[in-house]
Amino acid sequence: VLAGAGSGKTSVIIAKTGYLIQSGLAEPHEILILAYGRKASKETNERINAKLPQIEGVKTSTFHKLGLDIIGAATGKKPRVSKLQEDASEFDALINRIISKVTQKNPAYNQRIIDYFINHLIPQKNEFNYTEQGDYFSALKEKDVRSLKSRVTWAEKRSGNTSLKQELLKSFEEVVVADFLFVNGIEYQYEAPYKFDTATADKTQYQPDFYLPEYDIYLEHFGIDRNGKTAPFVSELDYQAGIEWKRNLHKEHQTTLVETYSYEMQEGTLTDLLYTKLENQGVQFSPISFKNLLKLLHKIGDEKKATELTKLISNFLDLFKQSGYSFETIHEKANQHDEKTRCHAFLDIFEPILTEYNAELNRTNSVDFSDMIRKATDLIQSGKYKPHFKYILVDEFQDISVIRADLVKALVDQGDDTVLTCVGDDWQSIYRFSGSDIAYTGKFEQHFGHTEEILLDKTFRYNDQINTFSKNFITNNPAQLQKDITAHKTISGNGVTLVGYYQDKGEAINKCLDQIQDIHSDPATVYILGRYGFAKPDNLKSFTLQYPQYNIIFDTVHGSKGKEADFVIVIDVNDAQYGFPSKIHDDPLLGLVLPSEEPYEYAEERRLFYVALTRAKNHSFV
Repeated sequence: VLAGAGSGKTSVIIAKTGYLIQSGLAEPHEILILAYGRKASKETNERINAKLPQIEGVKTSTFHKLGLDIIGAATGKKPRVSKLQEDASEFDALINRIISKVTQKNPAYNQRIIDYFINHLIPQKNEFNYTEQGDYFSALKEKDVRSLKSRVTWAEKRSGNTSLKQELLKSFEEVVVADFLFVNGIEYQYEAPYKFDTATADKTQYQPDFYLPEYDIYLEHFGIDRNGKTAPFVSELDYQAGIEWKRNLHKEHQTTLVETYSYEMQEGTLTDLLYTKLENQGVQFSPISFKNLLKLLHKIGDEKKATELTKLISNFLDLFKQSGYSFETIHEKANQHDEKTRCHAFLDIFEPILTEYNAELNRTNSVDFSDMIRKATDLIQSGKYKPHFKYILVDEFQDISVIRADLVKALVDQGDDTVLTCVGDDWQSIYRFSGSDIAYTGKFEQHFGHTEEILLDKTFRYNDQINTFSKNFITNNPAQLQKDITAHKTISGNGVTLVGYYQDKGEAINKCLDQIQDIHSDPATVYILGRYGFAKPDNLKSFTLQYPQYNIIFDTVHGSKGKEADFVIVIDVNDAQYGFPSKIHDDPLLGLVLPSEEPYEYAEERRLFYVALTRAKNHSFV
């Protein structure tokens, strides 16, 4: 059942349940209704009790609870749900404990994780991809690329312990070199003057990129590819002449020069080769432990960087287990990835963590959410659990993920002539970041077999003007399924108003509320919707005092899904990093375990905007 926003998706499920029972097609216990969260499942149950008070025994469940019930019924032992699933901070703490344990046992793994931290934690911006130097420097500034040593000295300066100036490195690659030296206990000076005087009337004193005072070694990082080409915004002729001049200068004064190159970074060999080059010059390495690196980052107030890797691993682990992929599949995907070297470097540190995490679940005799669904699916497919449902109804089907779809398919395939009814709206699919795959709605028949498609094409929530605007907007993406949604209510004016403002968001919201007051002075609910939780206006309380007749509520757009209000004000629709559409991208590594990205630009952000607009019954302000 392909539905529009406000067309009564859950009502259809409840009505069908009543029809199946009253017509004698099914007994209550032969019907299974699946919802995503506990709250949605509870609401469905309450609505069944209210609409069908004479009916008892219909099973309404979340996917996770169903998985637990199936495991319990098939094995005689219902497993314990890991408390890690309920507490994100405890989950992150476990990942940190696992990393510490593995790094202490295995020095090679410690080096591997340190190398990842230095080389790959921040996705590199390749200067060869920039035509303008200013754009490259903006990318550097946006990522706040400073060396670890720089951050340490800066923290000490702030505490009054030192007056050292902060290093301002000129490329992502130089930061990698600087941090490699720092974490390996090698003292260096950045752009220290060369020990021989080279200043002339035309040239200032030569300052090599790095100087290692304990070994009297100079290190230059040259921004060239394998063919000697430079970034588009750099004069190749002048740069090559500069390289030759530096090489000849070191020969003339018999000083030691170690060279590194941009192409080494691009090929993923920069720090490995640098290790060998320095080792050949007699340099001694004293690598920091990962545990001490984290302590250092906390000490200098760089907790965000300290937790970034942990968060990435936690997120990747969760999505990996949801994806249903094998490790072989992930490695194959990594081979095709634009950031192949970074992907494999991450997988090398991730695999032992996954092993230890699964061992921890076994040790505590518990399962995580993904295990619940996967194990239940295996029990059904192997015949150890025989489904007894004649009818399975799934609400909000557009949010289905791979392992949930596999569970539904197993229930249908192993049941006796089981009929599957799914209600969803691909225009409101907004959870790819947590594993939902819109392809199951768009290609339903390919996944589930012979299908009858029914359109739920009348909205009872909003008027024809909001409908026309939102429908035109969302169908700009040709991949969205075509639905001719009509509105039950018609009005003569506009349904959507664009409100321009420069800096004062509060004033803009006041303008919206004034306009609402002009057209609707009676009590009403007003949603202020932001792309992020931190977009909540500081003066929200003053709005409620200023307009006491309105129930003014702030929510994120994701949080507003399934809800409705008389009026909606969508804020921060700006061309900014945290605007709408959001310019914040998931780490590219997560692409290995997430459903395929859609080719249409901002496809999911467009659906999110559609959700925001269609929460309103009367009018949306943007």
